[in-house]
Amino acid sequence: ADVILHIVDIANPKRNKHIQVVEELIEEFGWNKKPVIYIFNKTDLLAPTERIVPAHCENFVFISARTGYNISLLLDKMNLSIKKLNQIIELFFPKNKEHKIYDLSRSAQILEKESAPKGTLCRIKTPSDQIKKWEEFFIKKS
Repeated sequence: ADVILHIVDIANPKRNKHIQVVEELIEEFGWNKKPVIYIFNKTDLLAPTERIVPAHCENFVFISARTGYNISLLLDKMNLSIKKLNQIIELFFPKNKEHKIYDLSRSAQILEKESAPKGTLCRIKTPSDQIKKWEEFFIKKS
């Protein structure tokens, strides 16, 4: 998974303990670098003043699966999280470094590859955390 959807029953009095247990599992599995969207379900069972979210749950949305409340907002948050994960960039590999394209293909999706006498131009989709690794091949804009 690229994004973790942590669904919490906000009407459950033990919700904070449930959140803690899931967060410990995320840590244990080594998924703590992945973005998390906290989805507080069953908001229709609580008054707005009772919807209390722990301070560390920064990226959250209140929903009601039963009524459909805020489902479109949840989908927007999911789309935004996925867009942040992958970026499309262009890289140029000079002839003497074209062998690096193989390494690139292991961590990024190559959308287009165009060979030229001086090297190869690649248009790629890659996770944001991989971009810095390839900065020597960025195309300089004038």
